[in-house]
Amino acid sequence: MTRAKFFSVIFTAIIGCWINFSDAQQRWPTKQVRIIVPFPAGGSPDIVARQIGEVMQRTSGHPVVIENKPGALGVIGADAVTREKPDGHTLLVTINSFFTLTPYVTKLPIDPMGEFVPIVETSRNTLVLTGNITFPPKTLPELVSYVRANPGKVSFASYSPATVSHLAGLMLNELTGMDMAHVGYKGTGPAQTDLIGGHIPVMVDAMNSALAPIRDGRVRAYAVNSPTRHPLAPSVPTFREMGYTDLEVLTAWVGVFASKNTPKEIVTDIATAIGLALQDEGARMRMNQLGYFAPISRSPQELREALQVEARKLREIVAKKGITLTP
Repeated sequence: MTRAKFFSVIFTAIIGCWINFSDAQQRWPTKQVRIIVPFPAGGSPDIVARQIGEVMQRTSGHPVVIENKPGALGVIGADAVTREKPDGHTLLVTINSFFTLTPYVTKLPIDPMGEFVPIVETSRNTLVLTGNITFPPKTLPELVSYVRANPGKVSFASYSPATVSHLAGLMLNELTGMDMAHVGYKGTGPAQTDLIGGHIPVMVDAMNSALAPIRDGRVRAYAVNSPTRHPLAPSVPTFREMGYTDLEVLTAWVGVFASKNTPKEIVTDIATAIGLALQDEGARMRMNQLGYFAPISRSPQELREALQVEARKLREIVAKKGITLTP
């Protein structure tokens, strides 16, 4: 089955689980929709938000505005959503680790799991370890040897502290005996700019964000954390091939969330609308081209349960390995 066909099947199933969108339009949206992205432009949440926002605006007849509110590990944008009326017209598009990892490794002023209702998973990603093209190591084994031979001299970037990007780098240190220091950024864009510019040698990135610079030779790709090679970057080996299967537990996906008191029928309407938006041929093709994997089809309640399971799993990993994440 092709990736495009896979997306179509997934979202047809999603739509089949919820009410007809013609009925949903009578209740939502009734005015402009704001989608808050708690990261800078250019990262996975921003790309996804703009893809679905464009289609939703065209099909609903109401404006859909994307607002980037980065900072404080995603809290600034998330907090902005909680301050609005819980009627579904202000939504949060963010990464899963804001719910499953960040609250358990650093103190946050809000409880993400308690403040938000999961609506729908929009896309999945794989993590990729990338490097500046002038950095001497050309392969993962060479990188490990180089860092070991130069203790305290190599740093790695994450697209944000206390995310799976951050945890992946620390786990790789633990698995290989490297001592790369962490440098956390406020989003993929700024981190990737510094990587390409040579200000930092290594980054744990999301494949969809790294795909273009990998293809045009602006960055070097060492390995991906998916069990098999990425279909759009088949020359990049997996960590599994190098013997580091532990990194596969770190999943990266983007989802849409609403304030906790949003009525259930509105949550259903939003989920249906997003499912239709992602089934749009243009949006689906664009997501495929960017390297996204199809999401898992789950109802809002199933998605909440999956987040809770994922959170327990990551807490166990951090505790077992004695890993401490600090911004």
